[in-house]
Amino acid sequence: MRRDFRHVVGSFLDLVAMNLAGGRGVPEALMMAVSVGSPGPDDEGANWAMSRIRQALGNARIVGITPWQALGQLGDEINVDELRDLSAALGLVADDGAKVRSSLTARAATMRRRELAEIEGQAGERSQSMLVAQLLLCAGFVIFLSFPAAMKMLGS
Repeated sequence: MRRDFRHVVGSFLDLVAMNLAGGRGVPEALMMAVSVGSPGPDDEGANWAMSRIRQALGNARIVGITPWQALGQLGDEINVDELRDLSAALGLVADDGAKVRSSLTARAATMRRRELAEIEGQAGERSQSMLVAQLLLCAGFVIFLSFPAAMKMLGS
């Protein structure tokens, strides 16, 4: 579930960066980014991660904390480092939109590269396990073919 959440956070960062490029401020960009991923009536549980982010940002207004503090609290609650890092970055540079935008874009790209590396590693592990299975199958086939000939030579 954390891996899925990290994937959604990467998409969320891209959406926030696009909203910042459109001229919105950081709080507005965060709220607009989560409103894009809102589930419809037919797909109620389709995107639980985005709804968790939406709830955290909505609760931030009620409680009276900044949206990036709410993201940091959500990151602490579900143990996702990317949200805590995002919270810290937004807290430091909330006033300078250009630096935030480039930082968010770079973070999203890094998250995608990390996810791709993890997927490639898993594929490599599976490929190796299939190679071992193929070698065992070939060894069994060679024994199956050579056993009658060996028995005939030893028997006569």
